[in-house]
Amino acid sequence: MGLKELNISRAAFWDVDYTSLDAEYSSIFIIGKVLAFGSYDDIQSVFRYYGINRIKKEVKLSNSLDPKTLNFFSKVLDINPTEFSCYKRIQFLQNSGSYYSS
Repeated sequence: MGLKELNISRAAFWDVDYTSLDAEYSSIFIIGKVLAFGSYDDIQSVFRYYGINRIKKEVKLSNSLDPKTLNFFSKVLDINPTEFSCYKRIQFLQNSGSYYSS
């Protein structure tokens, strides 16, 4: 199933071929991109399609969440931020001065 069937806009996928993404095969990538860059409607569509349990499991595997998105969804999904795989990367970059602070 592609993203068109999920009713997700192209906005979060500006940097990839939107038509080539498969909802099942690319689920970690899709969930991470939509949570970080998608509209409210896109986020609702992702929650309807994947369900909260799968999102909680797979969002922790995303390496592309920025600090604000990680913090927001850790609160919304009741997940400790240290459980996200991108948490250590963000901590390293912030501590080394290589990451923007906003």
